[in-house]
Amino acid sequence: MRENLCKAKRKDNGEWIEGYIFKLKGKEKHLMFTGEFDKSGAFPKFVHHEIEPATICKCTGKEYMNGETAYEGDIYKNPKCGVVFVLKYGTYTAYCPADKTYMDNVGFFAEAEGYPQMPIGDLSAYALKIGNVFDNTELLEKEK
Repeated sequence: MRENLCKAKRKDNGEWIEGYIFKLKGKEKHLMFTGEFDKSGAFPKFVHHEIEPATICKCTGKEYMNGETAYEGDIYKNPKCGVVFVLKYGTYTAYCPADKTYMDNVGFFAEAEGYPQMPIGDLSAYALKIGNVFDNTELLEKEK
């Protein structure tokens, strides 16, 4: 179920949590269910927390060079070229060399100032996470 995993900030204390999201029918309330272990550490107990919907980030199912799980909204740097990218999810345009044309795609992609949008590929080969768009906006300002 990793493909449905998300992270978001808790509404009560602003901490990031990972889990599965549910929106209460007819309400503007979003809950995230997480597994927490009991005192013995033997059995997980599922708990829920209200989250800030604007901070919901989808999991890519991939990891960065430093072993962290990659999420939409993460900011990363390619250590070889120094370019800073934002990880996004949605429709993006990519070039298909076989057809020699640009095509719309849906999925995770990287976006950086002055570069075309591109699919993310194997993040563990070229990406170090340096922050996220919610907590580290200054990292994006430096690039402009």
